[in-house]
Amino acid sequence: MAYISRNPYNNEVMASFDTLTDEELENKIVKAQEAFKSWKNTSFEERAKILHRAADLVRERTQELAELNTKETGKILSVALMENNMCADIFDYNADHGAEFLKPHFLETGDEMAGNAVGIYQPLGIVYEIEPWNVPFFQMTRPTAARLMAGNVVVLKLSSNCPQSALAFEQLMKDAGVPDGVYQNLFVNYEQSDRLLADERLAGVTITGSTNVGREVAAKASHALKKNVMELGGSDAMVIMPDADMQTTVQGAIMGRLTNSGQVCLSDKRMFVHESLYDAFLENVKAAANSLVAGDPLDPDTTYGPLSSKKAADKVRSQIEKAVNNGATATVVGPEVPEDST
Repeated sequence: MAYISRNPYNNEVMASFDTLTDEELENKIVKAQEAFKSWKNTSFEERAKILHRAADLVRERTQELAELNTKETGKILSVALMENNMCADIFDYNADHGAEFLKPHFLETGDEMAGNAVGIYQPLGIVYEIEPWNVPFFQMTRPTAARLMAGNVVVLKLSSNCPQSALAFEQLMKDAGVPDGVYQNLFVNYEQSDRLLADERLAGVTITGSTNVGREVAAKASHALKKNVMELGGSDAMVIMPDADMQTTVQGAIMGRLTNSGQVCLSDKRMFVHESLYDAFLENVKAAANSLVAGDPLDPDTTYGPLSSKKAADKVRSQIEKAVNNGATATVVGPEVPEDST
């Protein structure tokens, strides 16, 4: 399983990376174990300083990171830049509030013999993060900032189509002052990933992905009595009521369905439109879609980028065909793109 950096817009292979050997993977886990021994004893102030520095570096490198994001995922550059803003804010938020969230809290039990209780948060150890490609820097930042602030160490597997983004984030963490072994990127295959889920040295796992994959990961992690957090797919609905403002509604529909070319877990999957607005809504949505500009996502004039791969585009086409075969009506709208493109 190679990790291949391929530009979805022109299909150019920009770089490729081999998966870790079993020996290399073992060395990284051992390094994480050793790093945890000292990292868990650092103060909240020390951790917050590093997270604030990470936020600063995201802002300093925002153009570089955004362009890399766009080249690997196909999202338009403006959206990649917004993603970086979120990442910087997440680092700062955890740095500013982590100590308060994690302070001991006292509980009155009402049992005179037992007395009152105190809840204390303690670092777990190594946390394995499995994250998707669609918003790579956001997906790496969101769990990592909280895990590090809590005194855990992180090993992270990002989707295999964004290896350069994964390496850029790992370098950013090092430059922010994260000690060696506290945050490590993993280029692992599925078999190695399954072994990590069963590895007793790893204290927890978190994944953002499809429901089916989440079930498999949760089952394997639970079998090993490993703490796990699942952020899985949904089927979000947009409901348009009779009193809706048409301009605001259409703007929301386009943004909700087509941001990142619709490749977001919280994108609108279904729209329920009141019959009194249906015809007007349909015409306005068509007009909005037809005004989009497809092209190179690095071009500031482009407002609609490609899907992540030819495979993804073919899947969408097959889903449309299936819907039509089951009675749906498909209307072609929006800018024309080459038949063999993504």
